[in-house]
Amino acid sequence: MVGTANSGVDTPSEPGVAGPRPSPSDPQAILQAFLDYLPSGVTLFGPDLGMIACNAKLKQLLDFPDELFAQGLPSLQTLLRFNARRGDYGPGDPEEITAAALERARAMQPHVFERARPNGVVLEVRGTPLPGGGFVTIYTDITARKQTEKARRDSEAELRLLTDNVPAMILYVDRSMRCVFANRRYADFFGVAVADIVGKPLREIVGSPAYAKLEGYFERALEGHPATYQRMARLKSGEQRCIEVKLVPRAAENGRIPGCYSMAIDITEQKQAEQALRDSAEQLRIFADNVPSMTVSWDESLCCRFANRRFADFFGFKVENLPGRHVSEVIGAAAFGEVENQFAQALRGHPVTYQRLLKLPNGESRHIEIKLMPHVANDGTISGCYAVTTDITEQQQAAERIQHLAQHDSLTGLPNRLLFNDRLAQAIILAKRDSLRFALLYLDLDKFKPVNDTLGHNAGDELLRSVAARIRRQVRESDTVARVGGDEFTVILLDVNSREDVAAVAEKIIAALARPFYLERQKQSVDIGTSIGIAFYPDDAKDHETLIKLADAAMYKAKVHRSSFHFFDT
Repeated sequence: MVGTANSGVDTPSEPGVAGPRPSPSDPQAILQAFLDYLPSGVTLFGPDLGMIACNAKLKQLLDFPDELFAQGLPSLQTLLRFNARRGDYGPGDPEEITAAALERARAMQPHVFERARPNGVVLEVRGTPLPGGGFVTIYTDITARKQTEKARRDSEAELRLLTDNVPAMILYVDRSMRCVFANRRYADFFGVAVADIVGKPLREIVGSPAYAKLEGYFERALEGHPATYQRMARLKSGEQRCIEVKLVPRAAENGRIPGCYSMAIDITEQKQAEQALRDSAEQLRIFADNVPSMTVSWDESLCCRFANRRFADFFGFKVENLPGRHVSEVIGAAAFGEVENQFAQALRGHPVTYQRLLKLPNGESRHIEIKLMPHVANDGTISGCYAVTTDITEQQQAAERIQHLAQHDSLTGLPNRLLFNDRLAQAIILAKRDSLRFALLYLDLDKFKPVNDTLGHNAGDELLRSVAARIRRQVRESDTVARVGGDEFTVILLDVNSREDVAAVAEKIIAALARPFYLERQKQSVDIGTSIGIAFYPDDAKDHETLIKLADAAMYKAKVHRSSFHFFDT
């Protein structure tokens, strides 16, 4: 237990844990008890930089071993030297690093900085000089906050990239009816800049008359109920356009909906097409055959009344053969069974929008979005519905490509560190559930830097692609090969039986990478190798971070001999 000098008090390391109570007459014991209840690590050094007090949280955050405190509270110099020797401050001579750090400490200046430890933990270090000399330093674990900030930045960038390229006008509105996000298409549609929308109340953005009509929809969405409505929007030019708006509640947080997404599309032309259907069948045919969507009109029995040429071509029919056919004959009985409920809703007077994956008669699969709109007759009855179908296959594929790019290394096509971490976490869950064993191999290329430095980055890139391909060929399809750094790779070998099996794979990889690589651009061959560190789950470690750390440590031992592998426990 970390404590104050000569305090003689053993206090609990966490609040709420029962333990000896400090004597009311012992200030040192009271101080220690107070420090050990703090959620941050705390150190108190005197003018001579000797430690006066610290708490248990400090030892935990900085991974200080008990031996460091066996002879009492260590000096600042001892702690700095310990950290420097284990690489906490990066490369360099530990004594020089220690001396430089002591020199800064003697200045007794207030300071606040962030420090990333080798194990990935990020600490905020805040030091304050004390009257009469010495200083108190508080260490706060801000890893989760930094990860959240990065995730938010990445998420915002991805959201902006995606939403600025979808054919919809998108807003995000919080509970106070204030716009938090708007995509470029929304701003362009209304002739304003994004910056002129974000942060403003919804009433100011749409105008008071429109707000009075749509406020109820937003309130419903903020109660957790999706809503769809249509309205006429006046543009900056004075033109009026009809838009369809879908309100999607965001997932609840602490039992409350924090806001909702508004996705709007301009349906002016769609409305005009509906009017044309009522006015003239001939005008409808001319128009419908030239719109970029598939349109069809179904009667109250869901038999086709009208379909445009694009719809007929998509489903492999001739336009003249579609009228009178039931929807199940057109799209197939199995497909109709999946969407029958949506058609039933439309025939009850409710607009419906849904998406599905459709397999065409030629075997091709396409993603489509279908909008069903009730056909209201002059007497107010529902006499069928209109369906407007859009092929969104390209948009779906674009979204999948964006996801792939986020999880794969753009150079080699292998999983990147993000996907590797996810695969490793899944491997641990499955191995724990099924009492299985797996191995983690950490690879670092030998003699790669000279190739990169002498032949250039293009040669280095070509070499890395070839290395990735060779490693992939040495393992099973179910195993994971990832690129996690410049010339660093990892391999997750699932469900291994013995060390010998893993050693055989490691030898195959080493042999594969020992063969010369021919670089097409440079018209020459280069020789490299690889050093491999191996750690086993659950033999060596049972958690994600430790397993990586041990495999990495084993790799550095293998690096001594080069083109070799090393098990962590040997």
